[in-house]
Amino acid sequence: MKATAVRYKPLRLKQEKLDRLKALLGTRSEAQAVERAIDLLLAEEDIKDTLRRVKGKGRIERVFA
Repeated sequence: MKATAVRYKPLRLKQEKLDRLKALLGTRSEAQAVERAIDLLLAEEDIKDTLRRVKGKGRIERVFA
């Protein structure tokens, strides 16, 4: 398993956005909220990349009528 580097990054962010993000993600700290938001965005991009690669290579079958 590859070691992950953790870096300190001083950021200037709007408190209102941080509070909203923290509440939306249900995290205890602002750092957790930012970390989770980044994880979600990166996961979404991975899903989009996969969908782009398989575009047109399959078909959707209706299972429930």
